[in-house]
Amino acid sequence: MLVTHRLNHGVMFNLVLTPEDKSWLTKEHPSLNVGGESDEIVISGSLKFDMVYERDSNRFIVSPVSYRGDGYRIKDQYEVKILLQPSNISELPQVFETASRITSFAKECNLPLYDFHVNGDGSVCLCVAGRDQEYFLNGFEFKLFVNQLVIPFFYAQTYYQKYRKWPWGEYAHGILGLFERYNEKPAVTKGEFEKILNRIQLVSGWAILAPKFRGENWIKGHTICLCGKNEKIRKCHSNALAGMRKLKNDLLKYRIKV
Repeated sequence: MLVTHRLNHGVMFNLVLTPEDKSWLTKEHPSLNVGGESDEIVISGSLKFDMVYERDSNRFIVSPVSYRGDGYRIKDQYEVKILLQPSNISELPQVFETASRITSFAKECNLPLYDFHVNGDGSVCLCVAGRDQEYFLNGFEFKLFVNQLVIPFFYAQTYYQKYRKWPWGEYAHGILGLFERYNEKPAVTKGEFEKILNRIQLVSGWAILAPKFRGENWIKGHTICLCGKNEKIRKCHSNALAGMRKLKNDLLKYRIKV
């Protein structure tokens, strides 16, 4: 039984699949298969999970053998593919749901895949970009990746399908989530700011926003939100708007042009 909280604070990591990881996969997830070359590992098959989320303590328990609490327990499975390679916006492996279950449910709800944290290329958004390293204390560990990010992501999908709401608080998808995250950060040094800015500039949606940060038609509260819901941003994603204003002020503070 693994008990973990939503976040750990960590450092940069390399993506590896060790012999111990392969042994753990065989034991805990025998319906997942490892394939591909050494520099292009693919894990695919049925991801079966049993997980409990306790709202009061904001923790989840994976594989609760003898759970006696009052958390929300879900047993389910999804067909997945995991590429042990980072994307251009995240240090994490790329994860795909391959049976279109999420896609079908999104259509049933008449909602865009964006709302279910699925990227345009079909990969899932496990956490807001720039926060991925906080889940690992001592570098990347595949077991923790599965238990802290992958299983909770699919748990949340099933939870939403059952109750039409997400089990825990969430950041917005894509670049709006980055701005929400930035709004929460305390004051940063110029070096830290430049790293954050570089990450933001890699995310889809920046091309639309960049002219605004150069002084062209700045975003106001009544501007229609970028998420596509046709609502004013101050009502739809007000924290993201606050993060944009903070970023704009820091650009001026450090005399950086985009």
